Amino acid sequence: MNRLLVYYISVLSSILGIANQTSNNTLQISNVSGACDLCKDIVYIVRDELKVSNDSINEVEAIMREVCNHTHLQVKKRECNSIIDDINEIKNLIIGGLEPRQICYKIGFC
Repeated sequence: MNRLLVYYISVLSSILGIANQTSNNTLQISNVSGACDLCKDIVYIVRDELKVSNDSINEVEAIMREVCNHTHLQVKKRECNSIIDDINEIKNLIIGGLEPRQICYKIGFC
């Protein structure tokens, strides 16, 4: 598994408090956070990847889809992928200077 992917899985999981990574790199869900918090966490990661790593939006989307697919809770997986479906709009709103909460409100997750 790609180091960057493992990093983002760990970051997103620890931010949400929904999972603990086991020795075989699977995630175990411990509790659930709301769609708004999930959205904000994803937007922070997307923003950082676009600004710091200078990755293309397609690279960021691929990374985030992998992160989404590593949760075992189907509801969270669907919410996560639904947020990523709006990645181009998220990118444009980031460029427009909006904060993650504003972005998530605008795309309907807060």
